[in-house]
Amino acid sequence: MAELGVQVVAELVNNAIDHTPCRSVRVLVTRPAEGVVRIGVADTCRDTPETGSPDEDSEEGRGLLLVDALSWRWGYDRKRWGKVVWAEL
Repeated sequence: MAELGVQVVAELVNNAIDHTPCRSVRVLVTRPAEGVVRIGVADTCRDTPETGSPDEDSEEGRGLLLVDALSWRWGYDRKRWGKVVWAEL
């Protein structure tokens, strides 16, 4: 589970850095229910995340597809100050 969590954090942080103008992000790890770990990355951009549609040769655009494959579910919560993109393991 730890290796999956590390990969999810890496993908979510990378997306926040690459696709928003934010100068900082915050990683949140919570346990909303027994047997569930939620990893979230908060940023101050209100743009919603979208899964990419990369072609075979593309080196980018697979981050959220990977998060989707590694996690039980993922999503985002809009906040007054921005958003939190999260994935549950």
